[in-house]
Amino acid sequence: MDISDITKNLKSFESGEITKEEAAENIKSASPSELSLAEIELISEGYSEKDLKRISEVFLEIIEDKRQGYMNELEENHPVKRFIDDHEKILEKMDEIEDMVLKDGNLKYSDYKFIRKNFEEFSYHHRNEEKTILPILKDKGKRGRVNLVKNEHRKIEKKENKIKDILGAEDLDNAITHLRELRYLLSKHTVMENNYLYPVALERIDDWRSIKEKMEEMECMNLEIKKGD
Repeated sequence: MDISDITKNLKSFESGEITKEEAAENIKSASPSELSLAEIELISEGYSEKDLKRISEVFLEIIEDKRQGYMNELEENHPVKRFIDDHEKILEKMDEIEDMVLKDGNLKYSDYKFIRKNFEEFSYHHRNEEKTILPILKDKGKRGRVNLVKNEHRKIEKKENKIKDILGAEDLDNAITHLRELRYLLSKHTVMENNYLYPVALERIDDWRSIKEKMEEMECMNLEIKKGD
């Protein structure tokens, strides 16, 4: 699909001339690479990350229908499948944490330890992406998208640190508000990565064996660190 047609359509959505559904219908035949090139073009024209986040709603509308197709084609231990499994586990753990804080009203030491441990696991997942697929995508011209993903990682970690401070002060009512905000951040981030970042990675990255080896190496290092705790 012609990149100029895609950018023109996205600008029409951003300006409010057409709806998200109309924009998605107009460019539904575009590939992840073509969408990425259109995004790069918009960045070069001065569109901000805030603008790109809104425009990504159109991308997600298109790629959501394609996700199951690429998932079915991947081998069981493929890095992308592992990342998607991580996302499911992260959201499940967030539900557990929120239920724990709502239910108990008076957290025990073991509860605090459980929350901190899971926040560390969330950060490990983000570092795993930043050490494997993100540098490759950056080298392949996806700098804007990579920076957006990393910025979201930092926002998530900042929110987690805020929650740990609040829990340390035993302000559970305030903690619930921030936990729900964190759940929302993680949910939005998961949708973006599952439906946009990973399809682009599958299209542009060839050497998944090296990525798998890097992930296994990081897992071994993580296990060694845990033993020393």
